[in-house]
Amino acid sequence: MVTAQTQGVCLDEMRAHLARCAVGEPPSWEPGSVTVESWLQACESHGVTGVVYQQVQRRRDQLDWPRDLIRELALRARMRTLREWTCRNEIARVLRSLVDQGIVPVLIKGAPLAYTVYDDPSLRPRGDTDLLVRPEEVQQARRILTGLGYVSPPSAGGEFLGQIAMWRTDSRGVVHVIDLHWRVSSQSVFARMLTYDELRASSEAVPGLGPSARTVSTLHALLLACAHPAMHHRNDDRLIWVMDVHLLATRLSEVSLLSFSRLAVEKRVAGVCAHALRRANATFATPVPQAALDCMESARAEPSDAYSIQRCPGFVSRS
Repeated sequence: MVTAQTQGVCLDEMRAHLARCAVGEPPSWEPGSVTVESWLQACESHGVTGVVYQQVQRRRDQLDWPRDLIRELALRARMRTLREWTCRNEIARVLRSLVDQGIVPVLIKGAPLAYTVYDDPSLRPRGDTDLLVRPEEVQQARRILTGLGYVSPPSAGGEFLGQIAMWRTDSRGVVHVIDLHWRVSSQSVFARMLTYDELRASSEAVPGLGPSARTVSTLHALLLACAHPAMHHRNDDRLIWVMDVHLLATRLSEVSLLSFSRLAVEKRVAGVCAHALRRANATFATPVPQAALDCMESARAEPSDAYSIQRCPGFVSRS
């Protein structure tokens, strides 16, 4: 992780540099202001190594960045691409086995986003694959995963958390982690925000992960992406999560974003969602109709407000 001060460059400034890179505006290199290693650490910390390298590639002849930095970014990008190929095959294998035995999981969070909103799935790093099933299907799903070589700790505590992590190490030494959910969150305030049946009814195919892969609609994916940092990460301002919100929001029309705001109010996460959209707007100039924000911010007090923090400054209206 990058420390509070990185060779004289504060974290806010480093984050701003990375955000510019992510949208295709890499800054000029300033010798002495930051080291190559610190830049790489910041990229990894924010989960945007692949995104930054993609933009660097597009402007390589115009950049004055150190060659060893570009070379290391390229190496890490290649490694992620190779790992993604292995992970994609494994996810498809798991989904096929579950569907063949009557269980149709719904993919949530990072894995389906990698295959639906990013230019290349290797650009969206994640540590596991999250599968949502019906509560009554959990034990059968665990048996199927066990038959595929997955294990879990004997006292995982998943019965209380609404999810259980299982993993296997393949012949190449790659560790695959499946987070088996029957609730969308381990936090009680968010646990029943969206149910399997609700998400399955409007689910969409994910062709890149095989014929058995389905994920949530864009509207539901945005709701989960907005709530994710608040639900599980104390509102960590990690850029890749802000980019998730940005990419999903830009796929929705103004009318759909208004529908989203009403959904957020209905699910009692309006404050959390308004904050996430403001943060995306301040970081990536994400178009957000003022009417959608007004709808969410007019909501009555919600239990999820305890997970919110102050509004993100610098909102630029794009209604």
